[in-house]
Amino acid sequence: MDKDEALEAYKALERVPLVDMKWTIVPIDERNERLENELLEEGGEAQMIVSLRRVNACNNKSVLMNNFPKPKECGWFLVVANPDTEEVICLKRVTLNRLTQKNLIVMLPDDFETPLQVILMSDSYIGLDQSYTVDLNKVNNKLRLSMKEPVKKPKKVVAQIDDSKKDDDYAGPSLDNKQEYEEAGNSSDDGFCKYN
Repeated sequence: MDKDEALEAYKALERVPLVDMKWTIVPIDERNERLENELLEEGGEAQMIVSLRRVNACNNKSVLMNNFPKPKECGWFLVVANPDTEEVICLKRVTLNRLTQKNLIVMLPDDFETPLQVILMSDSYIGLDQSYTVDLNKVNNKLRLSMKEPVKKPKKVVAQIDDSKKDDDYAGPSLDNKQEYEEAGNSSDDGFCKYN
């Protein structure tokens, strides 16, 4: 492959959209409003919020194809399915800008042993499809943990400095302060701040 062919291949690959997909799922009531501090119910409804972000720098949304005389805009489909029953629960067409968020109302399966599958499919590119498995039992376990543990604000620990000592002699908080800091629910092993 010579330089011109390599440059052409690089430009073609640069146009391929790379998409990052994240999702959350929350229970809803009969008016499709979010329920706070509630678990997902088998056979109930839930709102799935899917966030899509185009990762690569190319902003061009058109696709060059031999079958179309004009450039075609790349389209995407979000599919929520039940793989055990081979049932499509929700289908939504998405036009992907740099950032896109879609809210999907889904009927949950009668048995949470059956995971849901979230699929992002391209209508223009082969092989860019993404598929994620949503284990509803794990989602409920995380919701249970978040309901049991209220958010704690860390206590501030102030190291006491003896003014009679020079600044050169000060070596940071003492071991006693480190233990108090960790007993207050904080950790010195956070990857950013380490005590010597």
